Amino acid sequence: MSYVDEVIELVIKQNPNEPEFHQAVKEVLNSLRPVVEKNEE
Repeated sequence: MSYVDEVIELVIKQNPNEPEFHQAVKEVLNSLRPVVEKNEE
C-alpha cells in the first residue's frame, strides 16, 4: 500500500461521517500521487 493510500485510509477512519471531506482528500492526494510515489523510491 502506498503512502497516499495510507493517508486516505487514516482520514476516513478519523472522520467517518464526512463523505465530502473524504472526496476532497482523495482528489487532492490522487492528483499528487505521481510526485509522492516518485519521491518514495
